[in-house]
Amino acid sequence: MDDVIGQATQSSIAKSRKSYVRAWKYWILFILVIAQLGVSRIFRVYETQPTLHERLADETDLMRFACWLSPPDGRMKTIGAVASHVSMVRTMHKLATGMDIAEGYKMHRLSYCLKGLGELYPTAPRDRHPATVGMFVAWGATLWWYSRRFCHVAAALELGFQALLRAAELVPRTARAFRADKHLIWRRVRFVPPTGKPRYVEVRITPVKQANKGPNRHAAQLPVVLPMSDAPVCACRALHKLYCMRRSELGGTEPPPDEPVLRDAGGTPLAYVELLRWFRWLIDYLRDAGVDSRTYALHSLRIGGATALLKAGCPPQIIQALGRWSSEIFSLYTRACFHDGLDWADKMARANVVPLEVASLLRRNGIATDGSESALEREQDEWTEDDADD
Repeated sequence: MDDVIGQATQSSIAKSRKSYVRAWKYWILFILVIAQLGVSRIFRVYETQPTLHERLADETDLMRFACWLSPPDGRMKTIGAVASHVSMVRTMHKLATGMDIAEGYKMHRLSYCLKGLGELYPTAPRDRHPATVGMFVAWGATLWWYSRRFCHVAAALELGFQALLRAAELVPRTARAFRADKHLIWRRVRFVPPTGKPRYVEVRITPVKQANKGPNRHAAQLPVVLPMSDAPVCACRALHKLYCMRRSELGGTEPPPDEPVLRDAGGTPLAYVELLRWFRWLIDYLRDAGVDSRTYALHSLRIGGATALLKAGCPPQIIQALGRWSSEIFSLYTRACFHDGLDWADKMARANVVPLEVASLLRRNGIATDGSESALEREQDEWTEDDADD
């Protein structure tokens, strides 16, 4: 019977994801070769409750393992990957032994060690620069912005900016991670009126973070209304051109309701990496000597939209509501009604902000910035567990 238990455990480990098995191999290599602790220290199993000294020693070994994996000389390029491998090692340990490493012990030092490694070896700037209306003006003036080549990218960037979308609300992390019940499909895009030139578009998004917790987290959908206008940024116009182009490709029939709205050149769902590559290419295309495209990410659209709203005179409470920034969102939405959403979306799309204005705008509106998490941290926190698995 003991042999059967051992075989079943080994079988479950063998059938785990390749990444989990790879992480476990790194752990064995570290214990045997780097730390030279011996085979007996691969599994941390105790007959009785381990003492505090033993648990602290196990935690120290995990921190040393994390440092061994870390940049600049380690096997992982980012601290996020290091943290994932530490977590996978603990999962594999539980699969094999039924016990976590340092069972029943909150490893605070490990958490702070991983956070500190992120500060020591940042893989991207701490904060993102905001996208501006001026960028969209330049792209529209010098590129075939709504052509077949750029239309999907244009619609994605304008929608992210004007609807204040988080990256995970705009596109999936990978094309494989696309899900019709979660990401943007044609069923969730409604033009009013449905024929002719629309007055506005209603886009139903699946929110992330505070409003997207629990087992039914993909069921909640929030409507975002955006007006048709002649503003430099007009997501309604971009989406309508995309819709008309797709109808033309299909011989005049409606796009399938569950088809992704935003797609790449090959017809697969437009994913984070592809859209980010295009966004940075477009920033480099502007050839502004003072701008480094690496300081921009898709969160720059959300930051830029909020800053443009601030310059347009929108009250901070309305910005907070439109951007879904707080756990008080449900009470704040009563202040941002349908017509407010259309009005402020139009004003936002016309308010160009110079990056140097941001600090003074925040001070003038009494918005504190001390002690808040960075834009990079916010962007990394947006993806759900489902996204991380893909």
